[in-house]
Amino acid sequence: MRKLKDDFKFNILQTALESAIEEHFKLEILEPDIFVKANDIEEVTDPVYFVRKGVPTERGLLSNTIFGISTDERANKYAYIDLTEYFLHPLVYKLWCQMDKRVREIVHGTKKYSINSKGDFVEDEENGKNGIKFLKDNIDIIKIGTTDSDKRDTKIQFIKNNKDKLFVKKCIVIPAYYRDVNTEATVIGVGEINKLYDNLIIAVRSLKETADYGLTMSTASKGRVQEILLAIYAWLSQEPNIYGKKGIIKRSVMSKTADYSSRLVLSAPNLRVERLEDLMVDLDHTAVPLSSLCTNLYPYVEFWIRRFFENEFSGNGMYPYIEKDSTEVKYIKVKDPLIEFSDIRIKKELDRFIHGYSNRFIAIEVPNDEKKTIHMNFKGRNLDIDDATNEEILKTPLIGRNLTWCDLIYMACIECSSDKKILITRYPMDSYFNQYPSKIVVSSTKDIEPMWYDNKFYKYYPKIRKEDIEKDTSNKFIDTLNICNLYLTAIGGDYEPNLIHCSLPWAKFPKTKTA
Repeated sequence: MRKLKDDFKFNILQTALESAIEEHFKLEILEPDIFVKANDIEEVTDPVYFVRKGVPTERGLLSNTIFGISTDERANKYAYIDLTEYFLHPLVYKLWCQMDKRVREIVHGTKKYSINSKGDFVEDEENGKNGIKFLKDNIDIIKIGTTDSDKRDTKIQFIKNNKDKLFVKKCIVIPAYYRDVNTEATVIGVGEINKLYDNLIIAVRSLKETADYGLTMSTASKGRVQEILLAIYAWLSQEPNIYGKKGIIKRSVMSKTADYSSRLVLSAPNLRVERLEDLMVDLDHTAVPLSSLCTNLYPYVEFWIRRFFENEFSGNGMYPYIEKDSTEVKYIKVKDPLIEFSDIRIKKELDRFIHGYSNRFIAIEVPNDEKKTIHMNFKGRNLDIDDATNEEILKTPLIGRNLTWCDLIYMACIECSSDKKILITRYPMDSYFNQYPSKIVVSSTKDIEPMWYDNKFYKYYPKIRKEDIEKDTSNKFIDTLNICNLYLTAIGGDYEPNLIHCSLPWAKFPKTKTA
């Protein structure tokens, strides 16, 4: 009964969210004239790509003058092609042809029609007309017939709402950065979208030159231009080109950077555990790799490590150590530890951990006057009881090894992420499911173990042994994001290499316990 009630509540919530989106989310047709004026973009007029090898034409589709030279310019500068005449917006043309096949016949001039009193097309070879101008002149009296289909009604309403934007005289050209050109081959490859733009320029030029000579621009020629506009729209709309893994939206997003964020490959979480409670990820938690959290929590981690060294060496000029092959505890005078472990040094070690894969188990040396190689001691105990008493903790022997930078960074990330949430985003943002906040579980090495260190319990501590220190670590760490499998369908993801954007909202959240 409770399950049914929960499902009912979820359905009500989902319906409310969908209604809110329908009410506030608007899809409008781009007006090319306004876009051109607002962004001061230039016209492409030359169908030739290169003057000579590697040198684009002045007014061509790859022009350095129009699209700029730098990567940033070529990724953000648009252009346009002047169509000289009015044509149906390709999206409207596509939708209208789906609802009424006679529209294509009118555009191409294969049949003549007149409009009756009901606003419907009637075939009339004697007195009828055709062409795009015929549609434009009569757009106010043409009525598209409705049926019982909700999809058809939605399309009709969309066309009605954008009646003043149905016809365009310019075609926007996307930035050159997103149009692949292969100049290394013997025959230069310009890609499909460039060829479509090129065909449009040639077709429009043909119409313009025909008009300049005083000849009638045939309806068939205009129909060809209309079909090229539709082909350009279709190319941009299909999945591989605009919203797929290699699409324009994703490539545009990948070219952007944000502070305190990271982009990660999505991989399946480890489900080989004895109990449900041992899973690292669930609906509330996401396993974020340690190197990524160093970036996302950088100022917090840097401050925590600095405070650790202050507490470790402040007011204590001597540091205990045990020489190799000896059990006797000796002391050595520490030399300027706060200078040695300054912000510059901490930043250097964090950067080395983030960008280096093979040297992440580096022992921390104690600065001393005697110039001896003395390392800091690891004071952890391998005890699998999260609420152990002091007596139980002290009974467990210390793990005899050196303290590494990995230990410090892991403990810093655990402490700094305990009161924060991370924002998970998968592009493109085509629904409200593609972004959600999550609590953080720190993911480090493939082999983990429970650990007590400085009266704090760590359930998923990286497993580091004496023989592992200063050795190759390139195959020991997990550097991918693990989310709960239940989110996969919602974000449209799978376990092929999917890039996920993680960012840290600059707001603190109260600590909560999950039942």
